[in-house]
Amino acid sequence: MQAQAHPDRHQGADKAKAEAASSRINDAYKTLLSPLARARYLLSLQGVEMAEGESIVGAPSEIGSMGGGGAMDADLLMEVMEVRESVEAAGSQEEIGELKVENDARRKACEARLDELFRAGDIDGARRETIRLGYWVNVGTALDAWEKPGDGRVSEHA
Repeated sequence: MQAQAHPDRHQGADKAKAEAASSRINDAYKTLLSPLARARYLLSLQGVEMAEGESIVGAPSEIGSMGGGGAMDADLLMEVMEVRESVEAAGSQEEIGELKVENDARRKACEARLDELFRAGDIDGARRETIRLGYWVNVGTALDAWEKPGDGRVSEHA
């Protein structure tokens, strides 16, 4: 599809159409590559719009209305805070590597649960799990950007 829509293969008015089609194809490809973006897109097809940075602590009317109750929400927020503290306290690349392995396992578990929830048609559950996945994706970003204390440079990651 991308080869047929590539703007270099078209001229005049067709080139503008090809540029728009190429852009849409690229956006779709990026969405499919990212489990988080894919989940948000699937939710949007069901009429559930999620903001890029939507979290459990949203509007006051949303807190505790995620279907899982406030206890699950509080547990998740506490777990995320503890992991973030571990990232900040890490003093070596080895510690970061261990945290990455743990976080990757959390992300994979969320992705597996999302698959089950979407297959079961549990849109509310998929929304909650998408928010959970968003937290773990953000933790992964923090792990990737980790700097060794006192070093002042970003550590290289394997």
